[in-house]
Amino acid sequence: MKKIIFLAFLLAFVLTIKGQQQLSYTYDAAGNRIGRTIVVGAHNIEGGSATELH
Repeated sequence: MKKIIFLAFLLAFVLTIKGQQQLSYTYDAAGNRIGRTIVVGAHNIEGGSATELH
């Protein structure tokens, strides 16, 4: 029974982490943040790179 509860908790934790958005920031020469890009987790099959939205 403890094993089932642990596996359910682990699965819920992993799915929660995968549901988070990944952000990429751009900075100017002075170190000020000037842009934010949301990186979508859809991967290109050939290249394996993530698609970005601006």
